[in-house]
Amino acid sequence: MYLLASVLAVIILLLNPGRVSAVVDSASIVKEIKEAEPVDDRVTRLEKTLTVYGSDLAPYSKFIIAVSDKNNLPWHLLAAISGVESGFCRKIPSVSYNCWGWANGRKYFTDYEDALETVASGIKSNYIDRGLTTPELMNRVYAPPSATWAWKVRYFMNLIEYQTPDISLEFNL
Repeated sequence: MYLLASVLAVIILLLNPGRVSAVVDSASIVKEIKEAEPVDDRVTRLEKTLTVYGSDLAPYSKFIIAVSDKNNLPWHLLAAISGVESGFCRKIPSVSYNCWGWANGRKYFTDYEDALETVASGIKSNYIDRGLTTPELMNRVYAPPSATWAWKVRYFMNLIEYQTPDISLEFNL
């Protein structure tokens, strides 16, 4: 019976190449096969990048992606803008939670979640919905005097997007 249950489990795994787990009872009968919850590798990549930069936003990586998805923003845009505007929140007015230079840096939020919700919604309505869908198009409104803002945002977007969970951005010499 054990051999039969093992063969059945292998056949099921081969027929369904997705991530699965099988639970077998003592009588060697496959009781349950569950589809494993997929891991969103965007969260891993974003959290790793923010951690490398010593950002207070690292624990909010999942929230950043959720609020970005909710507002139809590129998943790494909010973090990339924070990289340009505040060094990923390392240089912001005390207890402002304003990593994005929102309202010319004068806006104070109650916490990072409030800030992320407000900034994401504002970017959607003030930029994305008006056809300003890339950093290059957003530049003239978000940071009009800056000739470098867009390419810096693009740099951080690429850095985050191509971050791999098992390769560090830091080098120890």
